[in-house]
Amino acid sequence: MAFETANSDNLAVPLLGHDAGEDETKSVKTNTWRYRIQLAVVILAVITVSFILGSLAKWSTDDDTPEEQGKAAVLLCEDAEPQAPRDLSTGATGLREPKAHVMTMEQSNQLYVTNVHFHLGAEHKSDFYNIPNASDAYDQGRSEDKIRPGFMCDTSSFTSDQLKEYTFQHCEDVEVGRTYEVHYVSSSAGTKDGGLKDGLGVAAAGRGLANPMIVVKAMVYLVVDDEAFYQDDLLSNFDTDGALMYAGSTTGPSYNNEVCSPYTITWHVSPKCTTVSASAFDKLCQDMVSNGEVKDVAPHASRLLVAEEWASTTVSNLM
Repeated sequence: MAFETANSDNLAVPLLGHDAGEDETKSVKTNTWRYRIQLAVVILAVITVSFILGSLAKWSTDDDTPEEQGKAAVLLCEDAEPQAPRDLSTGATGLREPKAHVMTMEQSNQLYVTNVHFHLGAEHKSDFYNIPNASDAYDQGRSEDKIRPGFMCDTSSFTSDQLKEYTFQHCEDVEVGRTYEVHYVSSSAGTKDGGLKDGLGVAAAGRGLANPMIVVKAMVYLVVDDEAFYQDDLLSNFDTDGALMYAGSTTGPSYNNEVCSPYTITWHVSPKCTTVSASAFDKLCQDMVSNGEVKDVAPHASRLLVAEEWASTTVSNLM
């Protein structure tokens, strides 16, 4: 609405005879801007929700359950790259030709460790950890284990005193006399001062990288209650003596010999069964928490051993 100032009292009064359509034009313009602002708010909200949902769908944990890994499209093993865990026993073979380059020890040392976690039983199989009783019982529905165990080390040479119960202060659901495969996850997506995080989210997508290089070092430990087997720093421990390397994938029970993992990983695996004291393993969990982890102080389930059809044709001595 236009105004004209009256000289008599200096008050603004309506200009008589003004165009009534001018008010309608201004009203339309005002409503148009309001609509544009509301539309922009709605679009921004949709983008924000889409980003959050997309982030939740990413590979964000250790390689264990569909809830942890996100429900990606199913990849049949016949379309996948070589898988893990594989049989590393003497004479074991693989039939899947790898396309990915396997990183050496020297190359992996340039990456930063982003996560340490462990599985109940050994996911891999070797000449030294190969007892399937626990996993067979679970697969046949006659096990008391809540998660699928892997292969176990032989405990027949240990006394009942060495296998007596131990009260863990930092580890959860860990028992003396059982075997655990510890995974030390390094990634080009990690950072020097990033510490450790639960799951594989940082390893898979840290620093915004979509396809980082990842190396997993694996050690298999038999836990006993005997301080003669104490090791102070299992968090940084990896025995390179006799270790093997091959191209594989992520692990965990989300995958089997029909549905396979879409991720390509370099594996460095010790074929030894290393005996450690319960107190040493408990300190590993304590150190994990001190460096930023919380959930990974409990064991993850073990994936079914990969059939030779889906295992790499090449296993080499660690270089």
